[in-house]
Amino acid sequence: MPNSTKNLITLESTCFNEDELIGALAPDSLTFNKSEELDVPHDFVLCRDENNNVTAMYGENKWDFNPYRLSADKISTFNFETISEDNSSPQKSVIISEMKNILFHLMYSRPAGHTGMLAVSTLYNYYIVLSKAAKYCFSLSNTLSLDKVTLKDLFSDERLFTAFVIKHQKPSFNNKAKALVGGLFYLGEPILKFDVSGIVDVDIERLDNDQTVIIPQRIYMLIGDHLESSIKHIFEHSKELPKFLTKLKDPFYGLSHERQKSQGVGGKAFWRSDMPQAIKEHGLDKLFSGEYKVLNRNSLQLQLTKIQYLCKLALHYYTGMRNQEVQRMKPNAINETIASKEVKDQDGKVIDKAKIVEVVSSTTKFTGQRIKVSWFAPKEVKMAVSVLERIHKGLSELHNLQLKDDWLFVSSSILKLNKTYDGTPVTFKTKHKPSWLKGLLITELDFKELNNSDDERDFLLEKKYQIGNVWHLHSHQFRRSLAYYASNAGFVSEASLKSQLKHITRAMSRYYSNNFEKAESIFGYFDEKTGKYLLPPEHIIHEFRTGIPFNMADHVLNDILGSEEPLYGKTGSYIERQNEQLRKGEVLIDSVRTETAMKVEKGEFAYRETLLGGCTKVGDCDSFMLGDFTSCLPCEGAIIKESKVDREIKYTQEELALYEEGSGEYQITKANLDALLKYREHRMNRKPSESEEIV
Repeated sequence: MPNSTKNLITLESTCFNEDELIGALAPDSLTFNKSEELDVPHDFVLCRDENNNVTAMYGENKWDFNPYRLSADKISTFNFETISEDNSSPQKSVIISEMKNILFHLMYSRPAGHTGMLAVSTLYNYYIVLSKAAKYCFSLSNTLSLDKVTLKDLFSDERLFTAFVIKHQKPSFNNKAKALVGGLFYLGEPILKFDVSGIVDVDIERLDNDQTVIIPQRIYMLIGDHLESSIKHIFEHSKELPKFLTKLKDPFYGLSHERQKSQGVGGKAFWRSDMPQAIKEHGLDKLFSGEYKVLNRNSLQLQLTKIQYLCKLALHYYTGMRNQEVQRMKPNAINETIASKEVKDQDGKVIDKAKIVEVVSSTTKFTGQRIKVSWFAPKEVKMAVSVLERIHKGLSELHNLQLKDDWLFVSSSILKLNKTYDGTPVTFKTKHKPSWLKGLLITELDFKELNNSDDERDFLLEKKYQIGNVWHLHSHQFRRSLAYYASNAGFVSEASLKSQLKHITRAMSRYYSNNFEKAESIFGYFDEKTGKYLLPPEHIIHEFRTGIPFNMADHVLNDILGSEEPLYGKTGSYIERQNEQLRKGEVLIDSVRTETAMKVEKGEFAYRETLLGGCTKVGDCDSFMLGDFTSCLPCEGAIIKESKVDREIKYTQEELALYEEGSGEYQITKANLDALLKYREHRMNRKPSESEEIV
């Protein structure tokens, strides 16, 4: 069979069921090659009535699904025009395209419920939430830093999505929003071209208008102390854990001798070690003692999950990673990279050793691509990841799982030999929390600090934050607290903070660190001579700052270096030649990454995405701020992508058709279109000049 035939996939609508909809005619089915990008035709029919009249066509802006309804109640028409009154806005056409694409895949790419059919009333509920989301994106256009927000931005940014839900929160909306998030999460990044994992953890029903609280610094430091000592202890005494877990392949190993006898293992000569003996034989008695004491297989499962939870807390505390970013980590997540090369004097003597930093990576990325991003990994993070990998290795070998193909947080429930592992990560519950969390009681000082952190919030009205209560901890508090205290310390720039916390905009970083100037510094020590807080050279904030350039370097590598698409522009042509070397294997990607990171750190190189590709200009750009995208075409720092130029030509042509010829809007749009077409004809149809290099 030809390969092209093998790759063909046919999608059918789940809104149509021949047995249920007697008399109605079927919509179109869509056959495409899975190795190619799916493009739904403009004239694709989504709904036909019994007389073969088309009531919903993909390319039209009004969809009527009443022919497919089962209920007697009529369904309102899906009218995409109502999301904005500004028909000339390019943002509107982008968002309508996003809405249609999402609704199409909810109908065609997601399995229906137990009936095998997606009710059109449910589809309409999805449309309602998407319409509100679209209007919310337009409302954000009044904020300069969030201009031209699209559904991709909204559904891949936890803070934006949370603010959207809070604005519309009602029981009926909450149910619809939860259902939509579930549908989006099922479709996933390969179909949607953006990652929604960041919004899966948002508790839609419990959201209020309050920002995530900071952890009071006394409690924050106590948590850090507990994590540091606990992780170190577990790391030092868990080296033999993989071998121990592998031995549990023997169904009698670790059982009491009485149970072995009752299960017919034979006489004493056949007895396996019981659990206390097995633990001692592997040198794990110091690990499985006290709070983590193990008596049998069931308690072993519980204690392993408690250790995994502790490691998860450490990852949040030291990196600021989101919940899903931690949950989606893979084994072998720690990578070494060179921060600065060694420096030698004229005689060849090393006067400054090379500095190697280590980063922890996750596969979650809010760019529509499944690429790795990294956070700086101090020693506590390295130890926590090592412990998780030891647990994973042992459990994987126990059930012959492939180490590389699974989440790092593999569930210890597979210790039950009759249980088939379904690939889902571990689920943490209250019983898995360390006992010391219960001792973190809110004091009067803590309460005052909470009030200082948020002027507009009355903590006296919130029962869980009253003096004497146990601190109510959840993972996102670590993220905001890290931003809050790091900002206060004054040792981390806003740009660095943004990079470490993986925010989409600087506005989000500023939101996290609201009122930071009111906190007393918790970083470093107070120098009485200078009257200032100073940091010891080994402090983690120094290391955070060192790790920042590698995030931008990763962005450059993933977005432009090694790209299969030809690059144009002054800088783009130069980088295209580097790509040729990468493709031919003449240079190693690690060396390019390290060199790029060093240039970023020295302020010699920067990168941000633009409408036509990318920009390597260091510093602000007035044209970028004003939205003058055609100014990128002749710019020295521009990287121009052919696909993006073609896309903008298409959008600009569509926009031009909306204006009256001779109007001011027409003339401006026509000038932009002419510039794009001229560039397309004179620059992209010829080979880039060898003389075009970075200046």
